[in-house]
Amino acid sequence: MNMRKDKRQLTAIFISLAAVLSLSPASVFGGNDIPAIHAAPPPPVFDQKARLAELAARRARVAEKIGPNGVLILFSATPRVYANDVDYEYRQENNFYYLTNLKQRGATLVLIPGSTQRREILFLPGRNPTLETWGWSGHMYRPEDARQISGIGEIWEAKEFEPFMRALRNRQIYHPKDDAVLMSARAAPLRRAISRRSLKR
Repeated sequence: MNMRKDKRQLTAIFISLAAVLSLSPASVFGGNDIPAIHAAPPPPVFDQKARLAELAARRARVAEKIGPNGVLILFSATPRVYANDVDYEYRQENNFYYLTNLKQRGATLVLIPGSTQRREILFLPGRNPTLETWGWSGHMYRPEDARQISGIGEIWEAKEFEPFMRALRNRQIYHPKDDAVLMSARAAPLRRAISRRSLKR
């Protein structure tokens, strides 16, 4: 008896669905016919200058919320593996991507609103051509690429992050090694002076 009752209920549901699906949009929503498919508007187009200005404005708003006595540290997403040997398609951590637009794994963003010298620092891992060629690490940004995409001008090697954080915890000023500064407006004069000395020799 229960099976017959269930079959009758299912039949009634299917008949109701068929009746609803056969109705026109006008009879369901009222008014004129409404097209079943709507074309999505085109995505907004930003030129490079406007895009970098938007990223800088986002970081400025976050820095304002943090305040001069705070520090924000954002890590890029960790690659995920399933079945012990297959990589998931890499997806960047939302907050990191929102402030940098970078899809680089192993990167770290530090915002220091109260600093008078460096308010934002991007730490990038060193490139390995072999790993990139064989696809194990994927394409990795050069410092010039990262700056062009994110608009961040202070870029250090990832290995400088730990000593930088130790100095920060101890309230000490940290000076990275010259060869670990991948890009910096402050480091440019020093590098020019070093290259001039080498030319004189």
